[in-house]
Amino acid sequence: MSDLTAEKRALRRQIRHAVLPADERRRLSEALCAHVMACDAWRRARRIAAYVPLPEEADITPLLREALRTGRLVLPATLREPQPRMVLREVRSMEELRPDAYGIPAPPSENPEPDPREIGLMLLPLIAADRNGRRLGKGAGCYDRWIALHRYTGCRMGIALPGQVLDRVPAGPLDERLDRLATPDGILICIHTDDERGA
Repeated sequence: MSDLTAEKRALRRQIRHAVLPADERRRLSEALCAHVMACDAWRRARRIAAYVPLPEEADITPLLREALRTGRLVLPATLREPQPRMVLREVRSMEELRPDAYGIPAPPSENPEPDPREIGLMLLPLIAADRNGRRLGKGAGCYDRWIALHRYTGCRMGIALPGQVLDRVPAGPLDERLDRLATPDGILICIHTDDERGA
């Protein structure tokens, strides 16, 4: 195991032990969602790629409902073979979602994949992130590979609750950077130089 891998695993364990009480998570999530819906990236996006939140994550259900209401919602489905791989598909109804390879509600395989150039905003889940746009995910690398494969140039916005924004997050050359961080206190602009950005 490399030093970087070990550092990431240790940080994941540390953050996961600091789960917020449900009522506090709900209150902070409402504030976070309000900030996202008020920002330019949200208003201007032709399509919005989001995700179905897990119980310990910020509850972005209001964002899913609003993006669906305006016909802009795109959600991921993760496939297992030959390695974990993510596809993004259009969503017509939350009732059509079915568990993907990891048990997370996802659009069915018959739903079309939008042109990545139409996705003006991508909301990304995270374990932790820093103000330089470094993001620590769950470890499968699905978002990083999708962004690199499609050379995605839209706005990448991480969704972070208190305790998830750190001074520094370990990252390697294949870890794609965030452009923005949505928090209950507002939207943070990530500052990074070109050579810091993932390959």
